[in-house]
Amino acid sequence: GTMSVIVDITDRKKAEELLKNTYREMEQKVKDRTAELSEAVQELNAEIIERNRTEAALYDSEEKFRSIFLDTREMIFISTPDGKIIDINPAGIEMLGFKSKDELESKKSLDLYKNPEDRQKLLSKLDKNNFVKDYEYELQKKDGTYITVIETSTVARDEDQNVIEYRGIIRDVTESRKKESELKIAKESAEKANQLKNEFLANISHEIRTPLNAIQGFTELIAEEKPRAKIDKYAAMILVESENLLELINELLDVSK
Repeated sequence: GTMSVIVDITDRKKAEELLKNTYREMEQKVKDRTAELSEAVQELNAEIIERNRTEAALYDSEEKFRSIFLDTREMIFISTPDGKIIDINPAGIEMLGFKSKDELESKKSLDLYKNPEDRQKLLSKLDKNNFVKDYEYELQKKDGTYITVIETSTVARDEDQNVIEYRGIIRDVTESRKKESELKIAKESAEKANQLKNEFLANISHEIRTPLNAIQGFTELIAEEKPRAKIDKYAAMILVESENLLELINELLDVSK
């Protein structure tokens, strides 16, 4: 006869099903994690690209500032509240007549002012407004001569609003102010000359009219008089006044030359 063996595999089926489910869950988690990592990598790459762009832009900006700092003909400076010069460009060193930044750094800002009160006024404006535009004063060069300058500057402060440093640009306007002064003097001289001319013309007009009136008057008398003696007298007077008028006209012609 045939003998059959029946084995209960229920538990095995359950175990296999559990294993499959666990595998699927693990596989899904791996896929999800891979997707998250992929997204994170993309974000990281984007951040690296953006950072590289920012660094490139910053470098470009620094290079442009450095170029301006070195090549401009105006003084660019940074100084501390107590007047120590932290940095200054070549144009500033040259403007003040020094040979090097080291030589100038031994000086304090106050030492360079012709009038020390100008610095106090400037700092007062800066402390109040954090900004000053075209403030004019005089600086003393190394050789003792003075230059007229205009300054535009700002204030850098810390978190507690204490002043850290002053940063500014100074332009030498000595020549332009000199030309303005010369133009002012020339204008005043021209106005004075014009006034003298008007006074002269007013006086000369009177001087010309006087002999002309005399000539006209004596001529009318000659026309009316018949005795010869009086005619000769009036003729002599006409001659004198004519000579006076001729002399005056000659003087006028000499002045106009």
